[in-house]
Amino acid sequence: MSDNIKASPSILLAALSLSGVLPAVTSTAHAEDAPDKAEVSVKYLRYRDQQPGLDRLTVNSPSLSLSVPLAGLWSLDAGLIADQVSGASPRYHTAVSSASKMSDSRRAADLKLHRYFERVKLSAGIAYSTEHDYDSTALSLNASIASEDNNTTWNLGVGNASDKITATGRVLKEEKNGHDFLIGVSQVLSPVDIAQLTFTHTNAHGYFSDAYKSLDIRPRERQQSAMLLKYHHYFTQVDGTLRLNYRHYHDSFGIRSHTINLEYAQSLGDEWTITPMLRLYSQSAADFYFDPVYTFLFIPVGYKIGGTQFVSEDQRMSAFGGRSFGLKLSKQVDQHWQVDASLERYRQRSDWTFFENHRPALASLNASMLQIGLRYRY
Repeated sequence: MSDNIKASPSILLAALSLSGVLPAVTSTAHAEDAPDKAEVSVKYLRYRDQQPGLDRLTVNSPSLSLSVPLAGLWSLDAGLIADQVSGASPRYHTAVSSASKMSDSRRAADLKLHRYFERVKLSAGIAYSTEHDYDSTALSLNASIASEDNNTTWNLGVGNASDKITATGRVLKEEKNGHDFLIGVSQVLSPVDIAQLTFTHTNAHGYFSDAYKSLDIRPRERQQSAMLLKYHHYFTQVDGTLRLNYRHYHDSFGIRSHTINLEYAQSLGDEWTITPMLRLYSQSAADFYFDPVYTFLFIPVGYKIGGTQFVSEDQRMSAFGGRSFGLKLSKQVDQHWQVDASLERYRQRSDWTFFENHRPALASLNASMLQIGLRYRY
């Protein structure tokens, strides 16, 4: 479901949630100007998932975001989110007894300042989130540079994340640090077509193991790379926009993944928009993943207690595939108010992977997400 090591419910939701409705493609990609209106958005997300014989996680997540123009050439974005999680941790494989009860809450905030020039936008951001056993602080710098004809835009970015990890009931005090790099380009191909290509790379060091799994020892360094290709086409005759995205990911753990995302935003008249979506995901297993149900071993052959060999029986390190189906409906009430609601259904199976190293004994997973939102511009 996600390429992140700490697959918390919040990260899971970020990976699976529906994308927002984007504006229709226009004839040119104008250099971004400073906004002249403020905007406030309130959203509520409810997530539930199940595995066979087990109602697993329920997440309630309200959020608030604000965008405000400042002094003509500046703007400020701010966001707050609160996740309340209850249920059970993921089962290792097929036994319900491998799940454990849990509850948690997360509070997060982010702040981003933008400065606009004639063809350049500079942004600096800071984000912080806290859980009872995990704290994270992130800094970022980004630049968008448009060509003279405004048909090409280059995007550059760097970031740094610093995490502190503890564990309830255990003496554990660990850290994880990561450096992020981004380069991308957006290109207008025609009056109704636009494409974007983005490359990202993360170099991270520290604690990547799951503190709550007895047999989970992962490398203390992880290199992650991803390529994202987006293509949008606007159908002038019906006032609809097709959005097609493809993402390829690989890392030093041996995980590779492919994600294909298809959306179509159709205007229905009277300021209504409907957006059906389909997402296909597949990943290979980490090099150190093993399945005790599949191999009938509690400890893999060759593993030495106290040694340096890496091992994990975490299902999220296995090979699997996922399919998401969703629908979003939005209404522009007037020049100030917009409302929207979306529903998404996610299904995960080990035999849906494109790769060959899947384990048929792995338990399947189903998830549903409902989100409602309200936006006010003034």
